[in-house]
Amino acid sequence: MLADFVQIRCQVLQNSNPVSRPNEGHKTQFKSKVSLTTSSNSQAGSCVICKARHAVYQCPKFTQQNAKQRFRLVKSNRLCTNCLSASHKTSECESTYTCRHCALKHHSLLHLDATQRQKGSCPPNNSISTNQSTSTSSATSAPTVSNTVDSVPFVGTSSSKTNVVLGTAIIRIRDNCGQLSPVRALIDTGSQISVITTACVSRLGIKRRYCKTVVAGLSQTSVSTTKGSTNRTLVPCNSTSPEIYCEPVILSRITGPMPNVLLPSNIRTTYSHLTLADPHFDVPGHIDFLLGADIYPYILGQSCQVLHTSNCPSAFETRLGWIIVGQSSADSRIPPVPLLLTPEPSIDHLIQQFWAVEEPVPTNSTFTTDQLCEDHFIRTTTRDSTGRYSLALPFSIDPSCLGDSRDMAISRFYNLERKLLKDPQVYEHYRLFMLEYENLGHMKMCSKPGKYYVPHHAVVKRYGPKMKLRVVFDASAKSSSGKSLNDLLHVGPKLQTDITELLHRSRFNQYIFTADICKMYRQIRIHTEDCQYQHIFWRATPQEPLRDYELTTITYGLTSSPFQAIRVLHELEQNDGHLYPTTSNVLSTQTYVDDILTGRNTVKDLLELQDEITEMLGRGGFELKKWSSNCKELLSKVLNEDQANSLSFDPKDDAGVRILGLHWNPAADTFTYHTSSIISNIHTKRSVLSTIAKLYDPLGALAPIIF
Repeated sequence: MLADFVQIRCQVLQNSNPVSRPNEGHKTQFKSKVSLTTSSNSQAGSCVICKARHAVYQCPKFTQQNAKQRFRLVKSNRLCTNCLSASHKTSECESTYTCRHCALKHHSLLHLDATQRQKGSCPPNNSISTNQSTSTSSATSAPTVSNTVDSVPFVGTSSSKTNVVLGTAIIRIRDNCGQLSPVRALIDTGSQISVITTACVSRLGIKRRYCKTVVAGLSQTSVSTTKGSTNRTLVPCNSTSPEIYCEPVILSRITGPMPNVLLPSNIRTTYSHLTLADPHFDVPGHIDFLLGADIYPYILGQSCQVLHTSNCPSAFETRLGWIIVGQSSADSRIPPVPLLLTPEPSIDHLIQQFWAVEEPVPTNSTFTTDQLCEDHFIRTTTRDSTGRYSLALPFSIDPSCLGDSRDMAISRFYNLERKLLKDPQVYEHYRLFMLEYENLGHMKMCSKPGKYYVPHHAVVKRYGPKMKLRVVFDASAKSSSGKSLNDLLHVGPKLQTDITELLHRSRFNQYIFTADICKMYRQIRIHTEDCQYQHIFWRATPQEPLRDYELTTITYGLTSSPFQAIRVLHELEQNDGHLYPTTSNVLSTQTYVDDILTGRNTVKDLLELQDEITEMLGRGGFELKKWSSNCKELLSKVLNEDQANSLSFDPKDDAGVRILGLHWNPAADTFTYHTSSIISNIHTKRSVLSTIAKLYDPLGALAPIIF
């Protein structure tokens, strides 16, 4: 039974395995199978080379050409050199595929080897040709190095009339399935490290790890980026021993084909009796591995033999087989050949290590957007002579990218005005709200146009005949550039205390009180230079001209406003909290946005806390309203208009108030829950769940009943 279950499970997992596209990192795409039948006389999707209905890379006429001819066909037909598409330019290609031979951004069918690239133009995009002068005893001309932007300057080059053969060997490396795969390696004792190419790592499925090695070549030319490192065990091609462990660095490219040109046949004839480490040492081939000086001692036997032959390179005996190394004469011009490689840490890194030997490891500072927002607040916040705080808008993007928003704001205002004319009661409340806004100095008329205009609208809550209205400003409205003010602002970290934690903490005290910071946002000013991003249009009646106002305080509707308002309370506690010791942590841990919920175990301590929290908030320009408490002595010191008699406007809670969404009866000091009964006589599962969903229970007190 168990075997049957495992077999069925394996089949399910195999069939449900998503199809992944190569060369796309860790991205996985799920493709659904679609069957489509169509009939058309158009030539869409036809090959631009032979006009048949197939892709360019499948065209026989195209694939039969050599790489240089294929490149000319691509250029003459104005195709993308990366994906061979005729619908876009190479610079606009969004394909993530790269050449499988050199990992550069061009199609694999357009890849040119070093010899072809030297004779003609090469297809990689943005190629750069750099001349380097290298002096050698046999050099007759300045050598030329051809690199691309994505390639790395791994080694230096030189040019001479004689060809120097570097030793190559065929080694075997285990892939991710445990199978031994042959890899062609270059043996160079001038390199202090061993190297494997990115293409080889991808082909064998080898896992890589992060590596900080700094690699430098001739004249201290550093390699731009290492691709990590790995650890592998090498095995000779002709035997199963020895097994040599190494930790090669991963680079995009090691060198060009080795040898540079086809070697004379007399070299193979001379050493035909030897077991060669690379049977095709004389044929130019791709190099995927470099065995450096860190591995070289382990491939030498107890007694290494060397065979010297006149006018031929020498043969060296190794545990991998015989390798051919040395100078070979050649009549044809020899292309540039690679020199030595050395890794060397930077001087800055050495000095840092020197001073850090006896020092503790420092904690890395966070460079998140939240930290940037906090740094901006500390750097730009000021207080005036009255103690009131003034802030700057925390822009994350240069505000110059904002387009025109004036026409959009005017259109939105006319739409609002038409709606208000249809509801005189809402219109009257709206006028009173804006009149108070202007009388308190929270907005002022201006003659200079703003850089961003904020539309506004009403949010209305009706409680029977009574109504509560708040004007909300929409800073997410897009300007002509497609950007809004909210798109450019930091949101900031979450600073408000969790409601459940706040309610639980308050119940540790015998006497508690709750109070509301009146118009908290509008008690905090915005720097004058940033008010130009808070312009609005308003007029009390349609007969008046449309006026341009700017908001001078924190505005409800900006993404940064919640963070800035709560952060000011924390700053006030840090600046003036030492003057009022009983208020310790009240504003930072016992306040939810603008609602304070705290208490003490004695009436004396509670009254002292009331006085000090009122004075401290007054130093910052804040005032407390809507007081409520289970202590009569505290309420006796508060004016009747500043007390919260019934905030819910619900006839069922005449003796109660609402704190943080819960109904609280101060006289009995109890929390209560109110909900409407199910109207229908037929009780269904949906109606019961709907009634339960209307219950607000942050403390979970009703959980044993409703769950």
